Amino acid sequence: MRTGGARRPRPSIEELLDFEAAWPSHTAAKDEAIYHELGVGAARYDQLLHRAAASLDGQAHDPLTAHWVNRLRASSAHVLPTPALPGRPALSSVAP
Repeated sequence: MRTGGARRPRPSIEELLDFEAAWPSHTAAKDEAIYHELGVGAARYDQLLHRAAASLDGQAHDPLTAHWVNRLRASSAHVLPTPALPGRPALSSVAP
């Protein structure tokens, strides 16, 4: 529960894509900048960024960054290994 302080508005599509274009690699410094400049945590930023990149407004605002974010998200969905369960070996990712 938040107490005190005004609630900051959600970052706009333009703010999210401009920020990602300025900070393309993921570092601890980027996480700090996300919080201080946009007022959201890193996980929430990722959710909002992916939504912005998939939107028509986002693609119109910055087609290169939107395409890069969408492509990165699609490729990362195929490389995450499945964790091992007790008594079973870990499965490698399945290529489409």
